[in-house]
Amino acid sequence: MSASQPAQADTAPPTATLRPHYPSLEGLRTIGVMALFFQHTGYTTGLQARAGFGWMGHLELGPTMFFVLSSFLLYQPFVSANLLDRTPQRWGRFVRTRLLRVVPAYWITLALLILFFRADPDNPSSGGLKIDGWQDGLAIFGFAQTYNPDWFFHGITSAYTLNVEFVFYLLLPLYAYAVARFTSGCTLGQKVKFEFYALGAVVVASAVYRLAIELLFEDERRQCVAQAATGDAHLACAAVQWFPGYADYFALGMGVAVIASWRLARDGEPGWLRRIGALGSWWWAAALGLFVIYSGVLGTRGLAYVSPMKAEARHFMNAAIVVCLLLPGVFGAQGRGGVRWFLQWKPIAYVGLVSYGVYLWHQGWTDNAMEYTDSRPLHANFLLITGIAVALSVVCAVVSWYALEKPINRRRDVPLKHWFRPVAKK
Repeated sequence: MSASQPAQADTAPPTATLRPHYPSLEGLRTIGVMALFFQHTGYTTGLQARAGFGWMGHLELGPTMFFVLSSFLLYQPFVSANLLDRTPQRWGRFVRTRLLRVVPAYWITLALLILFFRADPDNPSSGGLKIDGWQDGLAIFGFAQTYNPDWFFHGITSAYTLNVEFVFYLLLPLYAYAVARFTSGCTLGQKVKFEFYALGAVVVASAVYRLAIELLFEDERRQCVAQAATGDAHLACAAVQWFPGYADYFALGMGVAVIASWRLARDGEPGWLRRIGALGSWWWAAALGLFVIYSGVLGTRGLAYVSPMKAEARHFMNAAIVVCLLLPGVFGAQGRGGVRWFLQWKPIAYVGLVSYGVYLWHQGWTDNAMEYTDSRPLHANFLLITGIAVALSVVCAVVSWYALEKPINRRRDVPLKHWFRPVAKK
């Protein structure tokens, strides 16, 4: 099928190929969650402040990796349905599936952390989960802690990314429906062009949103860290971390999904796309080079204020790094090259499989590892603390996967009244 011909359902690939399996993506999840882990333990132990280790404070690619992977995987079935004139997944089923995937594990982990790993409310430097009254607790359980700057670092601190993902889950089917309606009756090439025009508009709108907050509230943002410590933070301190500020990262993953789906909908793979896949390890070399620039030239110290222009440069550089890491996992022969071998190596892929649990437990076990070893904040043994925290987080993640997440995932299409009946293994 050429790009100028209408997409015809009768010539489309079978449904099973609309969302191909990408064996390297679990390994990319491992990279994402370990980047997040090492950044946090690097800060807690003080390693980031030591000579030669400042780069550990610039592993923000962790959340970015999850945003891009999530949007790529979740949007591809929608865009494939649009390009091939198939019926898309219903909004209700999609949201139900995502809620079942995310909410139960989060709520149960959060409850256990509050019960056993809660910070001392009378000790500001106490490790553990911070929570301030029932309103704070309600916001934390309701994926809304990000919307109050005084609560931003409460609960599972990194759960601000879940707050962002939660909004994305609600909006994605509506966005896909709108794009499909606008492109109804168009040729394949016209549909692809519109997809990229729409995603380009999302990128621009996201950048405008961030710049508006950064420029209009520059004075307030200079004091964000100090204000948060005293419970008097300005709303702008949190607003840059809301969904609109990261919408372009989701658009990036969706853009890769458009290319991957377009490849399925046409006859043969174009030469330029084959060359992208053939580069393999060179993409990771490029990612390393970009990270050196990111952490060296554009680096910051801790949570210090960053000027609007530098913040934007860092934001887009971070996106470029993640794209370079992602491309070998989507395009090219997945059985070739050292990068793909590493990503598909069973220990790496397995950690990626249970990475959601690692993400949820890593803060609690890091704080407890500090307490178990009687370590002082910012003056601890990084290898010891990280080793204990990673090991215990992975154990809890494995238990969470097999006892909770996987059984619920197998029942995502089962009516609630039949949930406790045996379900065929998948």
